[in-house]
Amino acid sequence: GRAAGGSGEAGGRAVASRQEGGAPQAQHGRRRQQPPRIDEVEPSPHPPGSPGQVLSEALWPGRPRIAAAIDAAHVDLVDGELRLTLPAEAAGLADFLREDEAASRVSDAATRHLEGFEVLRVSVEGEDAAGGGPSKLRALAESDDGVVMVQRVLGGTIRTVVPDEGGEG
Repeated sequence: GRAAGGSGEAGGRAVASRQEGGAPQAQHGRRRQQPPRIDEVEPSPHPPGSPGQVLSEALWPGRPRIAAAIDAAHVDLVDGELRLTLPAEAAGLADFLREDEAASRVSDAATRHLEGFEVLRVSVEGEDAAGGGPSKLRALAESDDGVVMVQRVLGGTIRTVVPDEGGEG
């Protein structure tokens, strides 16, 4: 961090505050948390040379969020299909990886760095590949009149859909 009395540049701003019975003192605060430096980031959890490790390292310099999502996934390359499978609690990351820009970046990196890559498949553990499970729930949520109205008025997107299990969630 910066020492008190600094210029307040580079992501900080000077503000005055009063401490009990004292004169105003300068403090520095950040509007946003600074991203970690590259040397502070944990290495990829995937085995060296594996498709997950290769993609994570290829994407990290320019797309660290995509690389982090890949690090959260189980990654397999089988018969040209790159399978990214995320745990149910990380369904939001699967949605992120399915978005056009992220999927395009992953596919581009896979084409450049993974021999035999043909197609990308992102899934969540427990999803039915035939479209059942959470995917069916997503379709129901997206067609619900209340959800459609809230999206129209407030904007935003559905990030994840979780089944209600006996009133939990």
